[in-house]
Amino acid sequence: MSIRWFTLLLMLLGLAGACGETTRPEITPALIEKSLTGRTIEQAKFLKTWRFDPAEPRQLTIVQQKVSGDQGRVLIDLKTQELSSSPDGCSGQVWLEYEWLVDQWVLTRIVSISFECT
Repeated sequence: MSIRWFTLLLMLLGLAGACGETTRPEITPALIEKSLTGRTIEQAKFLKTWRFDPAEPRQLTIVQQKVSGDQGRVLIDLKTQELSSSPDGCSGQVWLEYEWLVDQWVLTRIVSISFECT
């Protein structure tokens, strides 16, 4: 099943359960950590991708957060280090886009603003 079909299915299930509740929980650093694990981000400057490994050390700070209805957008400062790679690792700012699906925030898009690996 493609991601697009899976997302559509989750949206339909979410609509069935959306009985007037409009308040959504905050997108927390813990949720961001969990939703980044296993995902990749493109580093435009180097035309490479970085995969967020579950065991790698990460530090993140929420710089800005905006939630409107079922959409959430979070700007974070992120520093991470691959366990077997350069000791300098990767760092920079990243936009994360979330969608409220089936009673939870789901990360739908990761955009590098200044995230680079050295």
